[in-house]
Amino acid sequence: MSQKEKIINILKKNEEMTQADLSFTLYGDNNHLSNVYASLMSLIKDGAVSRSGNHPSYYSLISDDARPPIKEIHKVENKANIPTPTSDEVNNWLKKWDSLPDYTTQEEAIDELFQGYYNSNKSLKNIIIKCSVLNDFYSTNIFKVYPVARHILELDIDDRLKNGDISYKVNKPYNYVGYVFSRYLGDSIIRFILYFVVSFLIGNLFVGKINVNLNVFSILEILLTIILGISINGLIKILISLSAFWTEDSSPFHWIYSKVMLIFGIFFPIEMFPKFLRPIIKCTPVFVILYGPAKLILSFSNKLFLNVLVAQIIYLIIVLLLITIIYGKGVKKINVNGG
Repeated sequence: MSQKEKIINILKKNEEMTQADLSFTLYGDNNHLSNVYASLMSLIKDGAVSRSGNHPSYYSLISDDARPPIKEIHKVENKANIPTPTSDEVNNWLKKWDSLPDYTTQEEAIDELFQGYYNSNKSLKNIIIKCSVLNDFYSTNIFKVYPVARHILELDIDDRLKNGDISYKVNKPYNYVGYVFSRYLGDSIIRFILYFVVSFLIGNLFVGKINVNLNVFSILEILLTIILGISINGLIKILISLSAFWTEDSSPFHWIYSKVMLIFGIFFPIEMFPKFLRPIIKCTPVFVILYGPAKLILSFSNKLFLNVLVAQIIYLIIVLLLITIIYGKGVKKINVNGG
């Protein structure tokens, strides 16, 4: 049963109800007001429901003789004659849009809101007000505005808009995940080189000369595992970020992941754990990202190199498959919801 049919059944039992009453009856709370409002507007347009009064408005069923059945409403909606999109057709509908005072006034009010006192996206309060207005005017059915506003704040969208960053990403015909990964990889490799040089100098200064017996081939093999480790770390972070398609905010998962890597990969080497835990830890990202490459630098062996390399390749394949599947589902979810 659709929401519109549920509303009609509720209004049959109650002669008049407000939008808040309907939301509470349907869902048990008032977090779905915009969703209920969209259905009520559709029913009013279909001639099934009438509205009276303001602040609050009361909704009631039109008499059975005047009200078309729900099934007939659906038939009319399904048989709507949608013209083929052309430049002339678009211009025609734009003219109709400009002739509707309620919509044009809304647009002007939004322009004043966004370009006036609330033009900045540096304040969470400003963003909440703008999100709430857009949600109400365009019935976007955002049930909780706060998480969306907080996410916009974290994006630092003002600086990105000034730099043309957002329009650049949206309009370019490339794979977005590939773009993010390439950017991360380039940034991480540069950071690794700088950190490695500084760490090496500090280590020699405070600990003394570090004796590492490596030949050219060993160094190349170690560099390969380091690059693969950095790549796997970046892909796992992308995989975590893709959870935002459903959770809206992936930062808690990033925090947990970073702390796990910090504790198990940096503070406490695998050798410090009980023997029965070591095989389990070696199956985690800690081994392929941090422990394996670091162990090769201090105590290189071809056997260890092969173990690390095989584990990294397996992780790489699994994470890439998961990213491909989840990203595909996430993009479809956005397209279905008009994002």
